Amino acid sequence: MSYQDYPINDLGDENDLGDEDEDYIENNADGTVTLLLKYPKTLTTRTAHGETSERQVDSIRFKRLTGRNIREVSKNATKPEFILTVSSGEPTALFDVLDAEDWARASTVVMGFVKKSQRTG
Repeated sequence: MSYQDYPINDLGDENDLGDEDEDYIENNADGTVTLLLKYPKTLTTRTAHGETSERQVDSIRFKRLTGRNIREVSKNATKPEFILTVSSGEPTALFDVLDAEDWARASTVVMGFVKKSQRTG
């Protein structure tokens, strides 16, 4: 199943991934989706012992969400980045420094994993 198989959103074409955006998406054999960042970031983290380390982040791999993940996200509904951290396993600090354009692409990728529910009426 590829990224294209997932309905993206209900908000109209302005929020769908465009052709240029598709260049930043890689579908992986294991069902995850890798987002190549248009604006890579250097993430600095501090260990419990006070040591710092840096790593260059030029892509983020997102996994499909499970029921448990959805419950976690629901408990943290006031934190919009939480669904991204749960799906990627990346720390919140990464999404704090992510460029808005990459943030929007990341959100669209993750929401692509959540199929639209059937509407009635």
